[in-house]
Amino acid sequence: MQLDFLFDVESVERETVPDAPETIVLHFGSGEFSAEVWTDAAGMAGLVGAIIEARPRAERSPTTWQPQPVAIYGLTIRPRIELAGIEVFPPGREEGEYIPYWSIVLSDEDGSQLHMALSEETALRVAALGMREMEQDGFVE
Repeated sequence: MQLDFLFDVESVERETVPDAPETIVLHFGSGEFSAEVWTDAAGMAGLVGAIIEARPRAERSPTTWQPQPVAIYGLTIRPRIELAGIEVFPPGREEGEYIPYWSIVLSDEDGSQLHMALSEETALRVAALGMREMEQDGFVE
């Protein structure tokens, strides 16, 4: 079943699976809400590369944007996707309106998507969490 989730990201953590060391799990958190993205080194390198490629297009925000935590008390939802698609949009103007945050859309093969709004700091943290894969792919010397 295809599902879409839209949320502001407050934190991101990286985990490896002990029984499958080639598997990388990213945990994106927002208040009581958390989403998992399962991928491998190639997927992680793709995500980092998309952020690095988009960074020169990022416009500086006239104000500091802060994520708003998701509040869904009494309801536990934890979407989990296996990374198949990546779209990254830096802060900037879209149809005349200024968008002050990074927008990252991650999708899986069935079309489910996580639409995430991230601060500059959090977007760069995602990139930093994947630098190991970038080095292995020869992107970083």
